[in-house]
Amino acid sequence: MNNKLLIVGIDPGTTLGYAVLDINGSLIAAKSSKQLNLNSLISEVVDLGKVVIIGTDKAKIPSLVNLFSAKTGGRIIKPKEDLRIYEKRNLILDYKLENEHQEDALASALFAYKEIKVLLKKINAFVENSKNFS
Repeated sequence: MNNKLLIVGIDPGTTLGYAVLDINGSLIAAKSSKQLNLNSLISEVVDLGKVVIIGTDKAKIPSLVNLFSAKTGGRIIKPKEDLRIYEKRNLILDYKLENEHQEDALASALFAYKEIKVLLKKINAFVENSKNFS
């Protein structure tokens, strides 16, 4: 089992899209398919590592995202209001993906990453300082 910590963005719908970032915000994987369901999504993502954060672009958390969170133990990060198209496009400017499902999923993951980035920096600083005292 891979112990890499993951941030997962999910775009539910007829075509399910997901994007996976590592804890440093680097894109690891992105996929979309009409054949993806909750179980296959979980199977594919947990092969990559441990889900710690799940991002959505919707203020009202979609049921699939809630179920994914319940089964993986990841914490959901959501916006106060639905992310607008221009906000999502600005988040993913530096990426080239196959379709808008993957793009929306990546925007969700990047939004979540941005929301927790300050906390992650504090944790990393604490860990580094702790190493100096051991």
